Amino acid sequence: MNESNAYIAANRFGLGTNGRHLAAIRSDPRGWLRQQLTISQPPPQLDHLAAASTNLLKFYAAQKNGAAEIQKLFRTEYREIYFREVTARTKAMMRSESPFRERLVMFWSNHFTVSALGRSSPG
Repeated sequence: MNESNAYIAANRFGLGTNGRHLAAIRSDPRGWLRQQLTISQPPPQLDHLAAASTNLLKFYAAQKNGAAEIQKLFRTEYREIYFREVTARTKAMMRSESPFRERLVMFWSNHFTVSALGRSSPG
């Protein structure tokens, strides 16, 4: 595989490249993809995030106190949590040594996302 095709593969199957992956793609493109699917650990950029169960327990506790308590929770804590998690997820994608895996995470996350408003998006 030539360098031009390696760039195309990096963009089509991953999130682009800064050149780190080109040699692996050129020598064994399918092996490069397969290797990324064997990684079982989440990216280290996500290590500092709280478990989703922690946030759900806070939500259920606030739900017992009514809508005003839920709104307060979303305006304060959950807004900050959201931005912290989006920032960490973006950094993980940008710095990933497994861009194909990150592209799959983006695809399946979008595929299984449920609207916070409780209705599906048009399409």
